Amino acid sequence: MITLILLGLSGCNHQIKSENKMKASWVTLFFVGLADSSSRLRQKLWQWVYDKIAAKDTSGKFIFMNYGYEDDNSSVTLQLTAEDEPFRHFIQLYNFVVKEINLESKHIVEVGCGRGGGGSFLCRYKYPQSYTGIDLSETAINWCKQRLAFANASWLQGYADALPLADNSADMSRYS
Repeated sequence: MITLILLGLSGCNHQIKSENKMKASWVTLFFVGLADSSSRLRQKLWQWVYDKIAAKDTSGKFIFMNYGYEDDNSSVTLQLTAEDEPFRHFIQLYNFVVKEINLESKHIVEVGCGRGGGGSFLCRYKYPQSYTGIDLSETAINWCKQRLAFANASWLQGYADALPLADNSADMSRYS
């Protein structure tokens, strides 16, 4: 049976699609049903799944959980370091979102920062005055604190509907 679950960048949207008229597995249907039953349960379920996936990464190279992007219309290729090149398509999505915005001297917040790949790109290439990455997974936040200790970055555990920030403390935010 082939069952595909498509997650939106927020990690909460879902769509089940069965190919060849096959039915989705009962496990998938049960999980999606539970996730739909309450927003707090949905958060806890996705946090659990996310932590299980992240725990499988023994190499430390699982830093992006967003979709990739390739800009066929751009005549300018984004210049990346050799260490960032394997993550080009993920980074290009972040670059596409902010390419028209000067982030220098800005205070930015990313809600749903995951394991910090996008925050790392923004801090190293776009030079914001401060970057705050927020994620529901304490495991992911601890990973970011240990491996992505940029002077202008902070990493906080929190939920999108109850951000651990003061009002008007950022110039811009990005919700993954």
